[in-house]
Amino acid sequence: MFKDDKDQGDLVLTNIYLLAGVSLPLWLSASLMKDNPVTLLSGVLSIGIGDAFASIIGSKIGRYRLMNSEKTLEGLVASIFSQIAFIKLLEVFNLILVEQKIAVILAIMIVSITEVITTQVDNIALPFLMYSLMRLFVK
Repeated sequence: MFKDDKDQGDLVLTNIYLLAGVSLPLWLSASLMKDNPVTLLSGVLSIGIGDAFASIIGSKIGRYRLMNSEKTLEGLVASIFSQIAFIKLLEVFNLILVEQKIAVILAIMIVSITEVITTQVDNIALPFLMYSLMRLFVK
């Protein structure tokens, strides 16, 4: 029932990739205390928030297909805005402080567009890309 079109046989790897991708930034971090909290949230942001909202909105109200795929413009926009809204919500409750907002938004946009382009299992690739971009852009 939960098999993806990329899963074959009895072993369902998509769920394992999902868990690995969400926790990947924590594994890659040299020091959890020194890293920016937004960087550590890369897996949750890209997969838990962005990919989830893209899937929900894209499948329910998506009309404009992108690049001859099942992915839609509405899903892409939902992915970007949901991640930005999630970060803003964390800021409102004083859970994180984001000083370089433009850099974070740029990273979110790059990862969301990459999600549209890729045809592979993106549950590991997207958190790794977002983590790398956050480490590069956000200090």
